[in-house]
Amino acid sequence: MKNNNSLHFSFNGITSILIGAYLFLAGFLIESILTGFVTDNHPLGMLSAEIIEFLIIGILISFFLFSSLAFFFKAKRTAKKINLKLWNPDTKKAVLKYSTTFIFGFVVLISLTKMGFIKYITPAFLIFYSILTLLFTGKKETNKLLLMALGLFLALICFLIPSYWSAAISILAIAHITYGVVTRK
Repeated sequence: MKNNNSLHFSFNGITSILIGAYLFLAGFLIESILTGFVTDNHPLGMLSAEIIEFLIIGILISFFLFSSLAFFFKAKRTAKKINLKLWNPDTKKAVLKYSTTFIFGFVVLISLTKMGFIKYITPAFLIFYSILTLLFTGKKETNKLLLMALGLFLALICFLIPSYWSAAISILAIAHITYGVVTRK
């Protein structure tokens, strides 16, 4: 196999559909947990806030893991199909950028939680999503810039209306699924 100069890590087609589905599921689970926690006579209401926090962090880590696996398997299949190496300097650099941005974002989200700025968690997540989208947008992929702009717009809406967080996550998930359907080959 020869070395390639292009990145295989993209979220076109089925990868975008999967990421949108994972995002929608994660948002739904987090909203259900929080709603159950504050509702009287609900089993989740009997759990401590720390356990709820660990459940939500577990959901977020699962979202990251499954989204990363979707990227990896799509890249592996693409590289095998065109008979190129998957791990080359460009893809290693891309994985490093992806991991660094995600770890930094996760640390910021945890810090916001610990400092009590709960209403800024979703806008911060949407801003980091937009940064990741910008980092992996090629010069010819202007459609991904629309997803990035949507993420920034939803972040602005969530800054202004903090209770809109669940709808913002759902809108972004639906946009991801739609983008995947449109770009599927």
